[in-house]
Amino acid sequence: MYRQGLEKIMIDGNLPRDLMLFGENFFIDYYYEKIKNYYNADEVEVIYSFEYQFQTARSTLSGGSLFGDKTLLVLKSENKIPNSDLKELRKLISKTDNFLLYLFYGDGREVQKAFGDNFARFFKPDYNESFQFIFEESQKADVILNPEEIQKIYYLKSGDLSQIYGELQKISNLGIENVREIGIENVVSKSGEIEGDKIANHFFKTGDWKKSIQLLEEFEIDQIEFLSILQRNLHDIYLFRSSLELQKSLDSLSVLGRKLPPEIENQKIVFAKKFSLQKIAQMLYLTAKEDLRLKSGKSGDKTLEIGKMLYLIRNTKI
Repeated sequence: MYRQGLEKIMIDGNLPRDLMLFGENFFIDYYYEKIKNYYNADEVEVIYSFEYQFQTARSTLSGGSLFGDKTLLVLKSENKIPNSDLKELRKLISKTDNFLLYLFYGDGREVQKAFGDNFARFFKPDYNESFQFIFEESQKADVILNPEEIQKIYYLKSGDLSQIYGELQKISNLGIENVREIGIENVVSKSGEIEGDKIANHFFKTGDWKKSIQLLEEFEIDQIEFLSILQRNLHDIYLFRSSLELQKSLDSLSVLGRKLPPEIENQKIVFAKKFSLQKIAQMLYLTAKEDLRLKSGKSGDKTLEIGKMLYLIRNTKI
């Protein structure tokens, strides 16, 4: 089925308990959130392709609960999970009250066979479809946009619905109902640097890559911009670590050539003491490699790629 068909069965209350989504990345993520709310499971377990193991997925769905809790298992993947695995997981769904959602960020025309008719395929929207989507979502967010403003936000964000949708949510949260009075170009943000620093620091501190990409999605930060922020932080930490090993002053003015606020300076020193030069160099290499991949346009879902990179950083030993 396509977008319209999926919308209809959700409105009618006929959404199956196992479903595959593939095609246009933004709509996969958009409908994932809607379907997650529709299922209203007590627990949501997300497994990414690079950590996928059949037994883990199987035990997630087959494990019963004394309290009758329902679990939603979400498989996020760019690589094909064996059809035999998917069919087996679907069989488990038919025997329990749990849910299975397979988000496939690739060509899913072969994979969809494992789900029978339980799939939704999305296509990249043209300008008119995007315009209508922005209009409808702005209405839901209580943000007043006229046709000219919709056109402006579309071109300011280069037609990227993921960024546009995030901007609408931010405008709504700020309580700006009439954008016309301020000017859309003055409302649409151009940087997520503060939030990006928070995510980078969270990852350096905890190594929790899943939480980091969850925050990346929540803050609606551009993935390439986040990589740039991550690399900048790593470069600073590398210089602090070098000064530490050379037993030089750890004052940020001496190390970086610019004075940082005390709390930020102390944080970078903590990370410099935590990571070896070899580990920092490895992280810089992996982020540079991912930056080239994303800018080449050859990657699939960018957030999934960032997650894979963070997973490798955490789990690769030096």
